[in-house]
Amino acid sequence: MKICRKGFSLFHFVVYLAIFSILVSLTMQWACTVINIVRRSGVVGREKISATMVHDLLLRDLRQARQESDQWLHISDTQLVWQGHNGHIGWDHQKDMIIRITGDYEQHKASWKNAQKAVIATGVEKLLFIVNRSDQKIISVIYTVSFRTCDVTGLVAPRILDIYEPV
Repeated sequence: MKICRKGFSLFHFVVYLAIFSILVSLTMQWACTVINIVRRSGVVGREKISATMVHDLLLRDLRQARQESDQWLHISDTQLVWQGHNGHIGWDHQKDMIIRITGDYEQHKASWKNAQKAVIATGVEKLLFIVNRSDQKIISVIYTVSFRTCDVTGLVAPRILDIYEPV
């Protein structure tokens, strides 16, 4: 005589446990992959926004700069300082940040007095300025800003219309 018992055997339990474990591990792997992709795209997006912001602000400042060389107080690969309409304006690369500085620049001390600093972008790997001069005039400024995922290069001719004499 056969006795019918309800329930599962140990074998069935082990098989279901193995299938469940495989499904959970595959789901977790898929979730981690999706999270990493979203996180990476967020970093790329933030760096592109920062690059565009640096480009726009630097372009605006340099277009308002004067051409005369004596108005440019400091020119190096990573720093520019010039006389603006309302004081001195400087752009500098410190650590991994681009900083815009306004205030009074003391050229003989190479330091700022009453400086107001604004961090324009973080995560910057490199900022490079190349200034082209002719006689006593600044002809153009080429700049390159490098982030981990993107680069921005620009060419600015400060007050280019001042070069040409009216006819």
